[in-house]
Amino acid sequence: EDFQVFPYWQDLAPEVDVFFTLQQEPFFSELRKLALKNFACLPLAADPEVYRPLTLSPEEARRFGSGVSFVGAGYRNRREFFQGLEDFDIKIWGSDWDLHSSLKTYIQNRGARVSEEEAVKIFNTSRINLNLHSSPYHPGINPEGDYLNPRTFDLAAAGAFQLVDARRQLPEFYHPEREVATFQDLA
Repeated sequence: EDFQVFPYWQDLAPEVDVFFTLQQEPFFSELRKLALKNFACLPLAADPEVYRPLTLSPEEARRFGSGVSFVGAGYRNRREFFQGLEDFDIKIWGSDWDLHSSLKTYIQNRGARVSEEEAVKIFNTSRINLNLHSSPYHPGINPEGDYLNPRTFDLAAAGAFQLVDARRQLPEFYHPEREVATFQDLA
């Protein structure tokens, strides 16, 4: 997760021989301030045994599929952002969503966590898989977003269509607008 939000790394990093992180700059500069020398970016990846193209039954396609889907926790930026998508055929999957909000009719399974097996079914049956990275301090897209979440790689491994918020690291792994579609705001 974002080093600016979860500061536990400040105590942990000096205690290990090598520190691996999802982020590069400006995080590397922060690690240097602690006099650390052995650190590197180790991006996430997907397990192709789990996240792969699937053929689902018509019943599974009805249960898991939708025009737009999202799998992930209900961080503040997502709760606010998704209110602008209520006119779409959207299903929201995952935990930490407010079941009393205007999004309640879109939240699946009463906000229960989603297993990997369920996630890959959702990815394979949704026309658009929305990937909005978490940001507890931005009401929408984090303009400083500098790391890629696991979903970025899981969706690609499943061969699913992904609409992802623009991230600085994205061009290191994908050809934006050719391999993944990006967005910068709700409009």
